[in-house]
Amino acid sequence: MLGMTPYYVVIFTSTRTDGDNGYAKMADEMEKLAKQQQGYLGIESARDEVGITVSYWESLEAIASHEIYLSQERKPYRPDQ
Repeated sequence: MLGMTPYYVVIFTSTRTDGDNGYAKMADEMEKLAKQQQGYLGIESARDEVGITVSYWESLEAIASHEIYLSQERKPYRPDQ
């Protein structure tokens, strides 16, 4: 994806269930927040039966201070909460 090195990635995988259940809104908000973070370089996503999103970062420190990493990555998404 990126022509510069080094860079670091955060990989998020998901399996969708029937219905959106707020997933699209959450994914859009995650990308919007990521773009505002220092050290963010870009994002790519693909989906078939399983989805994968890869975000690119300048450093491990940028990932560690990333709001989404701190608040979302360590707990499962629950549309009913």
